[in-house]
Amino acid sequence: MPHIAALCEARMNNEEAFRNFAVALGMSSFQAQSLEHTLVSLFAVSAYQKKEKLKLSIREIMDTRYTQTLGKLIRDAAIELNLSESLTAELQEALKVRNWVAHHFVREYGAIGVSPELLAEATAKLERIWPLLEQCAVKIYELCIERQVTSGLSREQIEKNIENVIQAYITERVHT
Repeated sequence: MPHIAALCEARMNNEEAFRNFAVALGMSSFQAQSLEHTLVSLFAVSAYQKKEKLKLSIREIMDTRYTQTLGKLIRDAAIELNLSESLTAELQEALKVRNWVAHHFVREYGAIGVSPELLAEATAKLERIWPLLEQCAVKIYELCIERQVTSGLSREQIEKNIENVIQAYITERVHT
């Protein structure tokens, strides 16, 4: 594959540009997954808030939702979790952008190794994409917090609980 060799050579000749590209591509992927996981958390929080006897445990709900596509998560959340039309529209746009990164990016920008201009264009496009995905994830996170506040906990208590869970997760990861 000649384009792979050209990509390696171009990377060596333009380390800074490729570093920026790698950061932008990585952040786009990271924020897309962050959005997916935050939506799954919203399903779990919403199920917990109903305080009715659940047919499935929160863990089972999350495990099931983690297997679903972002498109299905958004469609289901819009209906089942009563998302506003404007938030649903933002999530649909985020889905289009994420799908482009996941499924079409290489087709359009696979030749970045032989074109510094194409590399710059790809980087700029990705740098516009990941903040959009991040903003959607933050809106879903805030909705998770809002729904938990209705249970009587303060925002500070909720954020402290989240921090404790994250710290426990990090500790577990370090020791395994």
